[in-house]
Amino acid sequence: WWVAASATGYLGLSGTDRDAAYVSYEILPATVPAAPVVTGPASGSYVDAAAAIGVSWMAAGQTSVKVKLTKVSDSSVVWLKSDGTVTATETAIATDTLSASINAGQITAGQAYDVRVAAANAVGYSVFSDAVLFTPLARPTVTSVTVTCPAEDLSPTIAWTMTAELGSQQGYRVRLCPSGDATPAAPDW
Repeated sequence: WWVAASATGYLGLSGTDRDAAYVSYEILPATVPAAPVVTGPASGSYVDAAAAIGVSWMAAGQTSVKVKLTKVSDSSVVWLKSDGTVTATETAIATDTLSASINAGQITAGQAYDVRVAAANAVGYSVFSDAVLFTPLARPTVTSVTVTCPAEDLSPTIAWTMTAELGSQQGYRVRLCPSGDATPAAPDW
């Protein structure tokens, strides 16, 4: 008699009498998986270059993935490794999870990247997903801080030079602290 299976797994066949041998066959998927859909980072987003950058996708039945990062400005390609670092060598990550992280500092801040993911099953790799574009940005830096305050005037003027990759700041936070203390615990207002 026959035991039928309709999905990936094992198929057992045995004879009709007690002395027949039992035979097992592995059933493989008929095709490679469909291309994954990248769900993060959001397309067109800016991400913090000083933090790990999460990459997530939707795929079914994967046993490994390849995460390809292409720098838009020069089309150079790096591949994400399982430890969160990147390499110029095409690399697969053995995983059945639907996310991975790029360690902070692994890609160039201020440069746009597109990310694509290919998923594999026992038959092989899918085509790569559609590209999702994102840009890691460095945090702004502040230099040349000057404070001027006329004698007995409680209206100081504070000026600084700032670099920011977004081009314009959306707000500022000024903290006052005693001279020589560069890291106040809380705002003084």
